[in-house]
Amino acid sequence: MDCVVGMRNVHSHTSRNCGEVCCLCLSYTFPFILFLIIVSSTVGFDAYFITLCLRYNRDWRTAVSVLFMVVGTAGVAMLMWAFISVLTTAAGYVPSLPWKYPPTYVGEMAGFRPPTQPNSEGFNPYCVTQLDRTKRLRYCVPCAQYKPDNAYHCNFCSRCTYQFDHHCPAVNNCIGRENYKIFVTFLIYAGLVSFLNTVLMLIGLLVLDGGERFVLWFGLPLFMGLLGSSVFFFGMLHVCWSYRGESTMSRHVALFNLEEPMAQDRQQADEKRRAHWDAVLGTDRRWWRMLLPMRARWLNTEALV
Repeated sequence: MDCVVGMRNVHSHTSRNCGEVCCLCLSYTFPFILFLIIVSSTVGFDAYFITLCLRYNRDWRTAVSVLFMVVGTAGVAMLMWAFISVLTTAAGYVPSLPWKYPPTYVGEMAGFRPPTQPNSEGFNPYCVTQLDRTKRLRYCVPCAQYKPDNAYHCNFCSRCTYQFDHHCPAVNNCIGRENYKIFVTFLIYAGLVSFLNTVLMLIGLLVLDGGERFVLWFGLPLFMGLLGSSVFFFGMLHVCWSYRGESTMSRHVALFNLEEPMAQDRQQADEKRRAHWDAVLGTDRRWWRMLLPMRARWLNTEALV
């Protein structure tokens, strides 16, 4: 029952028996449904233009229908690349070593309370600037380890995640440092591809087909347009938050703790944004890497916590 409730994925959970394998498979129900939606919409899209080709054989509309079908299917192929990537890329879980040992606090918060019994058996070379509500180092009891800055515990995966944003049931995966860029790319792709295929199909219905079968096929572009626009909205929301140096979790924590925005000058705000961009987008931000659903890449891996 624990694995069903936890919705653990292949990145955070290793199945030990047939029962846990079944539970793990059930956890991927939502991703499977999403996969079926993408595939069925594509099949319907291609089926419509195939019927156009058969109906207007050896007509200029046949060439246009083939072109539209190739362009739309290519867009879906890119979307599937992003979808599979966000499914198969781990979010970046915080390892036990060296985080079972206390890091060094270098923040400016007054009233810091160091660990009462520092562990002398090991050493943590990393530094943190965030404390918990009691002015102590942030500690995860379930994982029995300290937390890096902006890392939080995911109750679904039962693991602490670097730069934790949220757990997405639609892909049954934590969204964190290693896959946040891919996740946002997937959302943007979903919106753009849905919009593209909706426009292509409307052109086919109203121009190529002369509106003769508009009522019969209109439901498909309507569905793709509504679904794509909603997903694209969430994608652009994440883009705006990333530009401001925020995440879903950071906004939630600030709201939960009733934190008032701290006064920051322009330089501090720019440093905060750049640090967030480096953490979730990587330092290798060449345009083609940013456009493709590829993992973030850091030129200096030693700077990563």
